[in-house]
Amino acid sequence: MRRILLVEDEKMIRYGIYVMIENSGVPYSEITECRNGKDAVEYLKNTRYDLVLTDIKMPIMGGLELSRWICDNLDAEERPLIVAISGYAEFEYVKGMMKFQSMDYLLKPVDREELGKILWNAEEILRKRGVESPDMGKSGDTEVTGVSRYKMQRAVDYIRQNYGKPIDMAEVSNYVSMNYSMFSYKSNDYLKKSPVYGHFRKTAA
Repeated sequence: MRRILLVEDEKMIRYGIYVMIENSGVPYSEITECRNGKDAVEYLKNTRYDLVLTDIKMPIMGGLELSRWICDNLDAEERPLIVAISGYAEFEYVKGMMKFQSMDYLLKPVDREELGKILWNAEEILRKRGVESPDMGKSGDTEVTGVSRYKMQRAVDYIRQNYGKPIDMAEVSNYVSMNYSMFSYKSNDYLKKSPVYGHFRKTAA
């Protein structure tokens, strides 16, 4: 996954989805959060996103209107994949979003495994299209942001506290409640800046 735009007006739901994305194991370079479709449009005017996860019913501008704007204003090669987030009572709106090339939908409450499947499916579609992230260097490194930065620091603290013991990557990823694949992906750049990295690499090999 490359750049993700998360559009949801309810703060706790938005945060929950953000954490699920971080723990899904899907690589990404950036997650941008906004509260409604109008704010999302402003981001889309200035930044190219690869995936938009959008609630359908929101104040000011909902997901259906946002999807219509994307189709009407962005060239086909610049359009992000769209995933609708919907309550059961809003399923008719989901049908409407399919007209605007929504690739899939999530029902509330969002299920972690279902979201993970959709994210990996989106990643596969992007790879087949040959889409590359502007934030991915030749080594494939990405910045560590938000929740993951906090978890990486917890990982460093855990390694420091258990410095005299053999520690492997699976143990540390479990301690910080992070998907093993995502932890492996995120940890390289962050941990190698820490004085405990040499110990971790030796015991994790």
